[in-house]
Amino acid sequence: GANSGLVCTINDIDHVRISCFVPGLDCNSAYKECEKMDEILQKGLQFAASYDFGYLTSCIKDSGSGMKISCRVHLPSIAFLNEIPKLFESLYSKGIVAEPAFGMSAEIGASIGSFYQLSSCIAGNGSELEQIANFTGNMKAVIELERKSRDTVLQKRTTEVTNQILKSYSLAKFCLLFDLRDSIKIISDIKWGKNLDLIKEIDDSELTSLIYRVQESHLKYVIKNGNYNFPMDISANEKKQVERFRSLILQDTFEHLKICE
Repeated sequence: GANSGLVCTINDIDHVRISCFVPGLDCNSAYKECEKMDEILQKGLQFAASYDFGYLTSCIKDSGSGMKISCRVHLPSIAFLNEIPKLFESLYSKGIVAEPAFGMSAEIGASIGSFYQLSSCIAGNGSELEQIANFTGNMKAVIELERKSRDTVLQKRTTEVTNQILKSYSLAKFCLLFDLRDSIKIISDIKWGKNLDLIKEIDDSELTSLIYRVQESHLKYVIKNGNYNFPMDISANEKKQVERFRSLILQDTFEHLKICE
């Protein structure tokens, strides 16, 4: 369907790659959409496969079901408690690898805004449905750990976490120029504050869309196709125009945000 989130890539790393993106931890819906496309393609294409190894691909880890499952997660409480290395070591032992979703932050191994991409790394351990069940179970455990870590943060380090969130809110409210790294960090802190019930009057959907609205290419496209008056000193500087526009988007989105007493 038009909103199925289905994408097919031809002749990239694989000859054919079928991808599906869905909100939430709904791996089954994503798999069903991919399965439908796979069945259509099977009618006209001969995929390399064997009875012993399943699908044969350019990477031995992808042989078997030929399927990779990924989930984007926001883990600020676990990161704040410095528990990320231990968690990711545990996940790796279960066949799941972690990568920063928006690039590395200054801390070793940390991700900007504590957004991570968690992915299965082996496609040969069981059927598609078994792999989905295993991956989903591990992701639910990660989510539960983040929720428990929130409670720990609130009970034992309230002043520190409140300070971090208020600092990000103050930057968003008053600064005139933002690069992408800083804006992702601020969005993360505001989202974290909302989840900790320290902030209200903003929805998760607004914060999720904001992550993409502040991306470089999106802002350049909007500026190019709009009629905006920038200050004279940056009117010929595309980089600074993007940074200025990014700050205006943050301020507009956070306009009605309230700090809980």
